[in-house]
Amino acid sequence: MKILFATKELGYRGTPRALANYARILHNGNEVLIWGWEEGGETAETLIGEGFSVIVGQDAEEDALRFSPDI
Repeated sequence: MKILFATKELGYRGTPRALANYARILHNGNEVLIWGWEEGGETAETLIGEGFSVIVGQDAEEDALRFSPDI
């Protein structure tokens, strides 16, 4: 299953941290893409370092659509 996680920003607290934890849990057996549609940040850098696919910015909308997520 393809899962797209999208949030306004991928900073260091709150929603971005929760999103990162969900991504870590759900990536086993699933293809995961993480999108910070306004800006990246510390969480984006951490997830990239862990091998996750991360896109940042509103101009990445096409990449998110091309991913064709199930969820």
